[in-house]
Amino acid sequence: MNKMIDILLISVIIVDQMDVYHSLPWGKQNTLAKAANTLLKIFLMVSDDKTLIHCHAGGDRTGVLLALDFAVHQLKNLQTVNVEALIEKIRQQRPGAVMN
Repeated sequence: MNKMIDILLISVIIVDQMDVYHSLPWGKQNTLAKAANTLLKIFLMVSDDKTLIHCHAGGDRTGVLLALDFAVHQLKNLQTVNVEALIEKIRQQRPGAVMN
């Protein structure tokens, strides 16, 4: 039995251009220090207002980078960060993000 799936593309809006960074090794390092160093380098490269983040599975590394970005913004604006609440907020929108 052949099944067909119809996909309707309603609209595509291009609002601006963005740079694309492709970093394969993050998370594949053999030490936490190397992984943290790679994360910091990625964060410093992309920390502007126009950032699209997506890792291979779309959850863990994406969530970590989002959490870091949110934490930095909270520190700048509120001088405090509630990491647990921040990660919970990310997980409400993206279940499974930021693995324990």
